[in-house]
Amino acid sequence: YPENKSQNLPLLIFQSNGHLHHTNVDNDFDQQLTNEPESAEDINLQTLHPHVSPDGMWLALGGKWGGSAFLNIANGSETGIGRGRAMRVSTWSPDSQRVAYLGHNNQLCFYRLADEATNCPFKAENELLVAKWSPNGEYVAVVVLETAVSTECCLAQVWLFNTLTEEAEIVGNLAVTLEPVVERLLKWLPNSDGLLIHSETNRLPDALYSLEDQATHLFTEPVRDVAPNGRFLLYESGKIGNINGDILFDLPTVESSACPREERPIRSWVWSADGEQIAYTLRCPASDERENWLIIVETATGDKQWEKNLPTNLSLNSWTPDNSSLLLNEYSPLPEEWAIWQISSDGQNPPEKILSQVILLSYVPAWNKE
Repeated sequence: YPENKSQNLPLLIFQSNGHLHHTNVDNDFDQQLTNEPESAEDINLQTLHPHVSPDGMWLALGGKWGGSAFLNIANGSETGIGRGRAMRVSTWSPDSQRVAYLGHNNQLCFYRLADEATNCPFKAENELLVAKWSPNGEYVAVVVLETAVSTECCLAQVWLFNTLTEEAEIVGNLAVTLEPVVERLLKWLPNSDGLLIHSETNRLPDALYSLEDQATHLFTEPVRDVAPNGRFLLYESGKIGNINGDILFDLPTVESSACPREERPIRSWVWSADGEQIAYTLRCPASDERENWLIIVETATGDKQWEKNLPTNLSLNSWTPDNSSLLLNEYSPLPEEWAIWQISSDGQNPPEKILSQVILLSYVPAWNKE
């Protein structure tokens, strides 16, 4: 594992020098992970998520930072040199031994780190958009593009590939835009009992496919996210519902503001580790640009815990595992203005800038291991 001089929240960050680093909230150590820099202009920091393996030992680079596929975090060695860009949209197996990725010629391929062996057992007729490995390791869900049906773009099929039998079946359909945000199309429930299927247009409804009885539940409105405990859903409209589709409540807005609810889109959000709370930020387009509200709500009841007006450019990144604080990014087109902020989850203290000229990509639980 990476050198860990503190147990205080190991973080994966992107520095303004173009490198990925391992650090912590106290910033009492800093380990550069990548061997070559990557220009911020060449990557989309809003959607960039270099995938750390579940055991914390490997980093899937996707061809960035020098063209390799994987980086051994412990010793800095690279694997799959020159192959990274051909391994699109990778997803780790839960045991960190294999990676599923989208290969050439509409193939779903698997790469085994132990011997660098590759096989591509699934081939579709059309382009593959994304793959997601189930938490129990038994399935890889894949989105396969169908034909374009209008200027709004396309329909797609959702396939389940069985990693044991290497058989695949269609379990659902969705609609995508011309430039789909592929990471949002599929999401597994934490226990692998179901697969959330998200459509980017109103041509098809969002759905939940159940692996237990092969039934599909259609939702009445688009779903944005599912809680870590698998019990609650966040809808695009700002509603919270049960996993069975029942709407529970609308997320509270800021009553002291004159901005109408419909003009308060949720800008960013994070769940607490147990899924019992949700934090989100609201900005009113019609009001002063300094208005950027952070609100904490109990997920089961809708009770507002507190609200606080934040600096304009702050957006939520993660809730710490002990539920004690929230981590936020301050993003700017100018890297020298990047920063990571922290605020206590009880709202008792003002937000504090803890790191400058960096963007927080993710908290990495596995790096807490000795």
